[in-house]
Amino acid sequence: MKLIRRTTLRFQDGTSDKVYEVDIVEAADDSYLVNFRYGRSGKPLTEGSKTAAPVDSAKAKKVADSLLVSKMNKGYQVLMGYNPVTGETIGASAAAQAEAAPRKGKKAQSRDQQILERLQKFAEGDTHADSTGLIDGYSLSRSVWKAGELRIPDLTTALQAVLANLPAKAKDDAMTYYSIAWAAGRTRDPAAFGVLQPLQDKIPAHLYQFACLQVGQSPESVLPAFDQTLDAVQAIEAIQAFDHYAAMSFDRVNKEDRAYIQQVLHWHGLTAAVEQALSQTVLADADQDFMQLRVDAASYATIQANKAAVPELEPAIMDVLRYHYNALLDQKKHEYQADFDLYTQLLAGMNLETVLANDTWNIARANEGNVQYLWGDSKRNLQNALKATGKVKNISSLWQRVINYYELQSKRQQEVSADRLQQCYAILQTHDAYHDVVNRVVRKINVDRWFYGYQHDIDAAIRSKYDTSLAYHVRRLFMDRFADLRQEALQPKEQLLEHYSQHVVNLYALASIQPDKRAVAFAAIQHAPVNQSFTASFRKLYKMAEFLDDHEALAVLNHRLETTPDDGRRQSWREENPSFTQQSKRYLRRRTVRHLRNLGKFSPNDYLQLAREVLVLADDASPVAQRTPKKQLIHFPDLVAMNFILHRHSHLYEQDYKGAWFLQENRQNEANQPEAFATLWAYAGQDLLYVLRHCKAAMVNDFAYRRLQPQTAFLQEQAQATWLELVVRPYENTALLALEHLRDSLQQTDVVFALLSAKFAAIRHHGLANLTPEHFAENPDLLLDLLLSPHDDVQLFAKNYVYAMPNNHTLLPLLLARPEPALQALGIALIGKLSDAEKREYRVLLFNALTDENAELRRGARMAVLSVNDTDFQKEIFAHILPVLFKAEPVDGYSDDMLAIVQAVTPIHAEIDQNLLWRLLTAKSKLAERAGALILPAHPASAFSIKQLAMLTKIPTLQVRTWAMAALQADSTRVTEQFAEAVRILDNRWDDTRTQAIALFAAFAADFWTSERVVAVCDQVYHDVQQFGRELVLRGFEHGESEHYLLQLSQHPANNVQLFVSNFLQQYASGKPDTILKLQGYFNTVLSQVNRGRLVKDRVIAFLFTESGKDEQVARMVASLFSEQSLSRVIADKARYIKTLFELQNRYGIQQTPVHVIAPAVRAF
Repeated sequence: MKLIRRTTLRFQDGTSDKVYEVDIVEAADDSYLVNFRYGRSGKPLTEGSKTAAPVDSAKAKKVADSLLVSKMNKGYQVLMGYNPVTGETIGASAAAQAEAAPRKGKKAQSRDQQILERLQKFAEGDTHADSTGLIDGYSLSRSVWKAGELRIPDLTTALQAVLANLPAKAKDDAMTYYSIAWAAGRTRDPAAFGVLQPLQDKIPAHLYQFACLQVGQSPESVLPAFDQTLDAVQAIEAIQAFDHYAAMSFDRVNKEDRAYIQQVLHWHGLTAAVEQALSQTVLADADQDFMQLRVDAASYATIQANKAAVPELEPAIMDVLRYHYNALLDQKKHEYQADFDLYTQLLAGMNLETVLANDTWNIARANEGNVQYLWGDSKRNLQNALKATGKVKNISSLWQRVINYYELQSKRQQEVSADRLQQCYAILQTHDAYHDVVNRVVRKINVDRWFYGYQHDIDAAIRSKYDTSLAYHVRRLFMDRFADLRQEALQPKEQLLEHYSQHVVNLYALASIQPDKRAVAFAAIQHAPVNQSFTASFRKLYKMAEFLDDHEALAVLNHRLETTPDDGRRQSWREENPSFTQQSKRYLRRRTVRHLRNLGKFSPNDYLQLAREVLVLADDASPVAQRTPKKQLIHFPDLVAMNFILHRHSHLYEQDYKGAWFLQENRQNEANQPEAFATLWAYAGQDLLYVLRHCKAAMVNDFAYRRLQPQTAFLQEQAQATWLELVVRPYENTALLALEHLRDSLQQTDVVFALLSAKFAAIRHHGLANLTPEHFAENPDLLLDLLLSPHDDVQLFAKNYVYAMPNNHTLLPLLLARPEPALQALGIALIGKLSDAEKREYRVLLFNALTDENAELRRGARMAVLSVNDTDFQKEIFAHILPVLFKAEPVDGYSDDMLAIVQAVTPIHAEIDQNLLWRLLTAKSKLAERAGALILPAHPASAFSIKQLAMLTKIPTLQVRTWAMAALQADSTRVTEQFAEAVRILDNRWDDTRTQAIALFAAFAADFWTSERVVAVCDQVYHDVQQFGRELVLRGFEHGESEHYLLQLSQHPANNVQLFVSNFLQQYASGKPDTILKLQGYFNTVLSQVNRGRLVKDRVIAFLFTESGKDEQVARMVASLFSEQSLSRVIADKARYIKTLFELQNRYGIQQTPVHVIAPAVRAF
């Protein structure tokens, strides 16, 4: 039996979704049956027949048509197949095409005939056209384009007729010629070459070449010679590098500006340095700090300083201009002085607060004469008050003259004295600027002009001497240099771009007739950029892919178009607009959607082919994928074509005015079939299956799954290879669908292997459950593959299988020879199950694994080697890991593993060399220090000197510090004997250790603390230790040692110790000149303190003030100290210093001080 015709109907109303199919089947020669099937969509269908016995063809068609019409009258719609009402056949899937050649229905035939008839009318001249040149509302170019788009049969003849007698208005229309060539090429009729030949000079070359190839012309006669060996990717990279620099803005420097900049450089002595830097500059420097890169350090510092070569010149010029400008103002003001004096006199005689209603702003303006900003009542009231005085004859005249006076007054510049003017003249003479400024610019001064405009009238040669924009000028020279370099570098760009364009376009044209060139051409298309210099070649590729109905290439080009940012809008003010503008991108987007819409209407099979290629390019991992704010759903706002296909009738997705699609998260109910041309997908099983196999977006997968799942009959027909491919897809619904169709084959080896590679544990579980020893026997590499699986459950199963194997040690050579760390770790684990003697045979392998960066390897090796109970073996282990203890941690967890090994070899800790232990404890490596801390308790404290123990109390590791302090506390005898070394523990940054050390020393007897030992404690830098030292001083102070304490502690820089020392000054230093002189350093330190130590400073000043009157040597020391401090900003201190110095001058005649007494002048009256 052979299927002749099948029509599928569908009925949808609310939740009701039913399908009805009517088939005409050939039972025997010239005898047919009419069968039908019906039921709910996606469910098994009930079958029946309308013919009890075979009938002839006409009868079968009549019965089938009658049945179809009856169902359509009940609300069913034709989903696929023949429509008896319109005579049209709605496109079938690719599978159906193989069974029966497509034929056009009556409606399609009628449409084609109408277009041909319209073309015939155009061929008859202008007799049928209206005033605008249209026939039936259609232009000639549009009619021809539509005919080519539909590939109407016998179109060549019509095109020849049209071309032979073109309407007058079409002869100058380039679009008409383009459409004719486009339609002729799509006919693929060799006779159409006669249509193309006359158009060669009227259409783009690439269209002519593509069209000629499609109508059977040889490539040699059509395509120009081009370099087929050109590496398109390298050419793209080179052109993009050119575009990078072409997009940069490099301003040119004109001749006049260049001369001025050269003068500026000359005055700074930078001419040679800058010229050398410019000569060494290359175009790539534009991406860096080019000045710092190319200019020598000294010159670069000068440039960045932006200082004038003659800094005093500009102020001198400006002061000269100010002087003369003010002089002119004063002269002009004299005209209005009498009126302004009258105005101020009248104001003094009135109550302005009353006149101006206490408006402080208006009162201030009136007092200064700025009356032009008085308006309304304020202006009127003040003018009336002035007139009321009877001294103003013309208030309007007075008002304006006051304004004129104020404006002149407000223009006055800073006053310049006559002496300053003469200084300025001298400076101008020195720098050859006097003539230009005084004799030229000053004469141009006019009070009606803005003062600061005159500085621009200074001659450029003079301005260059005080120009401070040095960095700006040098940068301009570099920009000009970059412009020259770019011009040179871009010369080969046009030729390279031409070669690239010819290569990619002609290669694609050649591939359209030579399938062996398809792979290379398609690779070039995949890499084809859209923007900048590539836009022209991209548009050619795009239009020719559309011309050829090359859906795969068109989808790729559209995807690159939609994912490439545009170069901005086309603007009239731009000298050169970007080629890939925002408008261009939106147009090409709309063109793709329009093409999809036309295919859906007129060529359903092509629509499905293009749609599926567009869908599979969407990628959840791409930058264009976005997540919605609330539900974090992935969607693609910028993929317009994809959204049109999936969401054309959606209730949840909408398109904004820019063309982007967005998701309305607050909406809940989606349309039953939101996609465009939903009916075409109902039996497009092969296309949906293609989407499921290749898609990279969950949204696309879910669409294909939803539309394919109801097609049960199609799914049942699929081969096992299809399901093996789908079961490993990263989408759970698709993988589970594949699993359902594999359930009857779960024991087969290929199926088991596929299930084990699935992305979901529930599916892998079926594969693990069906694994048998036979599978491993059939495939020796299976076990290794499972051990290397990226899935933890599969790895665990494989490892357990290995452990359970008898004689699994036979796998050791295989596992250990593999480069994968996971397999090596398993081999190490198997070694761990061997005897100690056998483990020693793998000593080198185990030791290397101990220090490997792979954590699993280290863990397995550690367990294996530490299970060997042999001290000699443990010594070898420690010797192997010793070098890595002094290195930085390569990976996280490495140090912990090494320390675990050191901890595990405790029996050999006592035998480790003392010097090696000291190296570990004092190493910069934290790992070595921590390892030493583990070994340290096995060694006696007596093996370390007091100095070493004191150093160990400063180690960062708490365990070491605690051990060292305990050793010191337990051996107080050695501590007292070697106090000079033991006192080091007080100089300790660790608070806890310092507290223990203070407690240790505090327990010593009072007679132990000599003055030298107390001072040694006080000399420490930590506050709590200093406090302990002061307590020792107070507790064991002997009067005979007072001077020793005073002199020793005075050398300490800490504020609190200095304050402590000041307690002893009055009692133990007063009246002792020798002691006081020895304390000069202490006094100087205290007095030099800023904003601190007020109490100790007051004590010292008072002490020195008193003692300076007792001894001349002390007085001279005090004079020296106070002279240095007399510049103090503290007024109280300065007064005391000056008072003391004055008294010392009077008492001892000390003159080497900053204080000088000036005798008052004697005047006679």
